[in-house]
Amino acid sequence: MRIPIRSVWERVYNPNFNYGEFATIRNQSGLNSFKISVKEFVARTGAISLQAKAGRYGGTYAHKDIACEFAMWYGNLNTMEIWNLQTNRL
Repeated sequence: MRIPIRSVWERVYNPNFNYGEFATIRNQSGLNSFKISVKEFVARTGAISLQAKAGRYGGTYAHKDIACEFAMWYGNLNTMEIWNLQTNRL
C-alpha cells in the first residue's frame, strides 16, 4: 500500500500524528531490508488510521478510506468493485 496516503489521512484527522517519525519510516521503506508491523507503525507514529488486535477476532483493521485506497492499489478489478460500491451508496 502506498504510504503517502496514510500521512495525508492522518494530517486531516489526527492532530497527534508524529510526522518526524513518519518521515523516517517513509525514507526507510525503499530499502529491501525494511520491515514494519502495523503495531510498530502505530506505536512510532501515533497513527489512528490503522490498528492491529491480537487474539480471538483479532486482525489488522483500517479506516474505510485507507481500506478503499488499499483495494484500489491492489488491482483494477478491486478498483471497479470499489467504484461500484461507492456509486450504489450515493
